[in-house]
Amino acid sequence: MTEDQTLWDRYCSYFEKDFSEQLEENEKVMKAAFNKWSHTKTANMLCPEGVSTLDDVPITTYGDYPILKEFGMALQSTIDQTPRQEGESWWDYYKKIEEGPKKVLEGWLPGEYGICIKTTGTTGRSKWIAQGKTFFQNHTMASYTTTFLICSEEWGSTTLRLGDTLLNNAPPIPFLSGYYAWAIRKDFNFVPPIEFTNNFSDMKTKMRVILKEIDKGTKFDIAGGYASIFYMFINYIVSPEILYKDNYQSLPLSFNKLLLLFAYLSARVRKKHVTHAREVLPVKGLATAGFDADLYIEKIKEHFGIYPSNSYGSSELGFNLISVPDDRRKLMPRMRICYYEFLDESGTLLPIDRLKQDHTYELVGTPFGSLFARYAIGDLVQVVDFRDDGMPLFRIEGRTSALVQVGDYFKVTEAFAHSILYEAGLRNSDKWAVTKSMVPEEKLIFLMEKDWEYDEKEGSKRIFNAFKTLSEDFANYVTDYRIKSPDEVITVKYLKKGAFMRYTIKKIKEGAPVGQYKAKKIIPPGDREDLEILGDI
Repeated sequence: MTEDQTLWDRYCSYFEKDFSEQLEENEKVMKAAFNKWSHTKTANMLCPEGVSTLDDVPITTYGDYPILKEFGMALQSTIDQTPRQEGESWWDYYKKIEEGPKKVLEGWLPGEYGICIKTTGTTGRSKWIAQGKTFFQNHTMASYTTTFLICSEEWGSTTLRLGDTLLNNAPPIPFLSGYYAWAIRKDFNFVPPIEFTNNFSDMKTKMRVILKEIDKGTKFDIAGGYASIFYMFINYIVSPEILYKDNYQSLPLSFNKLLLLFAYLSARVRKKHVTHAREVLPVKGLATAGFDADLYIEKIKEHFGIYPSNSYGSSELGFNLISVPDDRRKLMPRMRICYYEFLDESGTLLPIDRLKQDHTYELVGTPFGSLFARYAIGDLVQVVDFRDDGMPLFRIEGRTSALVQVGDYFKVTEAFAHSILYEAGLRNSDKWAVTKSMVPEEKLIFLMEKDWEYDEKEGSKRIFNAFKTLSEDFANYVTDYRIKSPDEVITVKYLKKGAFMRYTIKKIKEGAPVGQYKAKKIIPPGDREDLEILGDI
């Protein structure tokens, strides 16, 4: 057996099992985990009349676990009183300071305490979460599997090897991505080293270090991040003057703006003759997260020669979905770490083997080794296909709160908005957001920086036509309401150059959670703050 087959068998072969076999094992593990959970204080609180099966547990959200708020307050108090020592790793620091706070969790977890996790705060303030030892063991296993699958474009083999080099650009512990890097650190080489990036927390400094490594000719076997980061790498390698010019035009007059002007002029003078990013940065695999991958995927393939692997995870449920090796746009479920249920539009809760193609559901999970049960994470998934053995394959649609609905006809999720703009011809840009006007009638408003050649009227027309192509519900809406002109239902409004970058700068200065650095893609009509920030700059 070859080395790549050996590594595949060790870390990835579980996904090749027949779906019926995975279902049977998943159900067995769930029942054993539930039996432990049913004897906890958490079970007594959520089910005061008793609990015998998972069906007895109501659907829950973070607010149903007040013990986590108590734990978070105790932990934050300890953080405030106990500064991290110079050179101390984030792992050692949190293991030290959580000794006292974790005592409040006695009896609430179905087993030993494992780790504390801080959410990125995408939908509000960052929250503290406590997970059990089994959860962290499953997370470690999933971290290895993820890493090897990133470098697999076909079933049965992976090009990754132990000791290969991974780009380190993720937030550190106590974020979930920080535990990913820590879990696999002994078998892979991280650049910049984890020990080095432990000394600073801001992404701006980390990105500057990474770009210096690229300039030095450092090679990476795997690079991960949002798809827009890879687009930045492409511009930095192939056309750095474009990157500097774009950032220069986005800033108000300042010393930093003058520095960018100097960098832009210097880049023009010493322009390298590089056609594709892989000439400077050859990689075995790329990993993306988020909903914007489709906008950049062809550009990434053109420059790196491979399609990126996508994944989905959360602090509450762990790493749940990962790209199919030979069809990267479809995500398969990880059946060894969580029991999955799905809430349809009527409020019916369905098991994973009763889903329908093209239907959208809210994900509800019961992660193994956690105090969470039937946890509604607030994310929507769409079934896009089935494996031959019946396993559903997904794509992430967005958050339940990040959804715009027009009448009773059609809804716009973040993923669908990305698809619409891609169909309309907007590629390689995430400088946009969608909201809805209620006066004088319902209308979608696309707030955009002008990253294509069309004026606002033509932009509205192209987006309108893309909607008609991709959405039967939208086409019916146009017919039933006798829509004659695109601007009756869709308006494009161009913002000042750099609006979204300045939004990010403002949020960083305000100390917002890392998950709120970027403007929402779907802005509810009542969210005046984001609309005013984007409109005022």
